[in-house]
Amino acid sequence: MGSYVLVWKAKHYYTVAGKLMIQYLNDRPTSVVKVFSGKNNPIEEIDPIFVRYAKYKPKPQYIVINTLEKLMEYVHDHCIDFIPYVHKLNSNEPDLFVLDLDAGRKITEKTTGFDFLKYITKELYEFLEEFKINAMIKFSGSRGFQIWSRFDNAKFKTKEDLFAEYRKLAIKIQYLFEKRLQEKRKEIEGKFPEFKQFKQFTTSQVAHKEEREDKILLDWSSMKPQGDVRAPFSIHYKTGLVSVPLFKEEIDHFKIIDAEPMFLLRKISEGKKFPELEISDTSALLRILT
Repeated sequence: MGSYVLVWKAKHYYTVAGKLMIQYLNDRPTSVVKVFSGKNNPIEEIDPIFVRYAKYKPKPQYIVINTLEKLMEYVHDHCIDFIPYVHKLNSNEPDLFVLDLDAGRKITEKTTGFDFLKYITKELYEFLEEFKINAMIKFSGSRGFQIWSRFDNAKFKTKEDLFAEYRKLAIKIQYLFEKRLQEKRKEIEGKFPEFKQFKQFTTSQVAHKEEREDKILLDWSSMKPQGDVRAPFSIHYKTGLVSVPLFKEEIDHFKIIDAEPMFLLRKISEGKKFPELEISDTSALLRILT
C-alpha cells in the first residue's frame, strides 16, 4: 500500500478515531512515523521516517499531542502512526503496564497459529482478571496482541525503580501463567492438535529470538524509561491496519479485516463501543511477588 493511500485513509480515519486515541497520548511524549513514497516503487512502497522530537535545537523537545487539532496537524504532515511512552512527561514512573504477545515463527507458520495466539491472549486476560486486574486487549496492528493495564502505583512497596518492579511482575506473571497453561494441556491439545509437540507455550525471555521460535513471548521490554508502545487506535505504518482495542468477547471472532481503517471508521460512526482502561488495584497481584 503506497503512502498516498495511507495518508488519505489517515486523514479521514483520524478525524473521527482521533477523538478516541487522544486519551492515550495526553501529556505523554510521543514518537510519530511519517510515510512518504518509496524511491524504487513510489506507487506501492513507502519510505517511513521515525520522528521522536518536535524540535531538536537548541535542545530536544518532545512531541506532545493533547488535542485533536494538534493530532490532525501531524496527520496532514504525513504522520500516520503514533507511539507514546509508557510514562507521562517528566515522570520517572510508568503508568502503563504492557505485555506484548509475540508468537514465534514455528507458531505463526502453523495453520491455526493465529487462532492459538488469540486463545493464549484471552487466557492471559482471564488469568489477570482473577487478580482483579482491569486489563484491555489490543490488536498490535500487525500480527500480535497486547494486554494493557493501569496500576495503582501507591500499592508498590518501593518507588525507587518502578520500571524494574513492573518488569519483575511481568516475568512472574508469565511463570505462573505458563503453569496454568500446563495444567490445561489436554484441553489445549484438544483445541489445537498442531501444538501437541510444543513442551512450553509461553516465555518471558526477550533475548535470543532463535530460542523461542516455538513459544509466545510475553514481551515486557517496553517497561523502561522512554519505553514506547503503539497507541490504541493508531494505524500501523507497515500494515496499514489499526491497533484496535477489543473486548474479551470479540477476540475469538476477530479477523484482520476488522482492523482496516475504513471498516473501523464506519463502525465508530455507527456507535461501536470499545473497552476503556481503568486503574486497577494491584494488591492481589502483588502478592505473587512475595
